[in-house]
Amino acid sequence: MSAGFGDQYLDGSGFGDPYPLSAGDLSGFGDPYDSPRAVVAPASQTLPHTGGAPLVLIGDFPLELAPYKLTMSVDGQTRELYSGRAGQGAHLHPLRGKLRSYTPPSPAGTYTLTLLYGPSFGQSLELTNALEVAPAPRLAERYALARLFPALYATGPRDSQSQAIDPATETPTRGTLELIIETAAQLLTKHAAPATVTTAPTPPSEAPLIPVESVLGFAPTGRAWIDGQLRAYSLSGQALQLTDTTRQHIPEGAEVKAHVYRTT
Repeated sequence: MSAGFGDQYLDGSGFGDPYPLSAGDLSGFGDPYDSPRAVVAPASQTLPHTGGAPLVLIGDFPLELAPYKLTMSVDGQTRELYSGRAGQGAHLHPLRGKLRSYTPPSPAGTYTLTLLYGPSFGQSLELTNALEVAPAPRLAERYALARLFPALYATGPRDSQSQAIDPATETPTRGTLELIIETAAQLLTKHAAPATVTTAPTPPSEAPLIPVESVLGFAPTGRAWIDGQLRAYSLSGQALQLTDTTRQHIPEGAEVKAHVYRTT
């Protein structure tokens, strides 16, 4: 009797019982194909609702089960997350224990991700409530990129005065160029000056609590440029609690920009 199917990459011992029933048995009773194991990388657990944000899964992704697909339900429809690689579409291939994909536009909320794999993508792994989609901030980098194009191009807003705050209650719609600009702005923000936002419509009244559109990209504590001044803060919900003793009125529409620490 040959118990199980064995592991084709090791010694034929399979994935089940490490002890054979008799000397002539192949030990184990397991599946000839291992199953993937995955979690969302910490940096990808909260992403902006505008889409185009990189979502990274980390774990164990057997190559014999590739390609993979990752889906989520948006407005009652199943949406595939694309690979971001030319010619691959929604087919995801693992690299060094990671699967990278890019999110579709979606309303703010908590989402369950479904990882599809195997022949005809017939097997699945659900990651329940694994992704939090939050309202995206209005990025200064987004406006800077849009202003590089002549006025006849449909770049979308080119400054914060021409872009209303989006509460992220509905799936945003973007033209192709707008989506490219916003995706590029997110990448620039991540590497250069994260989370540029402006204060929320209701300004604080001589108080050190600064409400902002979004706290995406802000560290729990740190320093931020607030209306041109570098101030120490700690996060408090959707606001920055100033930790210095200076009490100064911050006008509505003032720019708030996370301070980047650089080492040489």
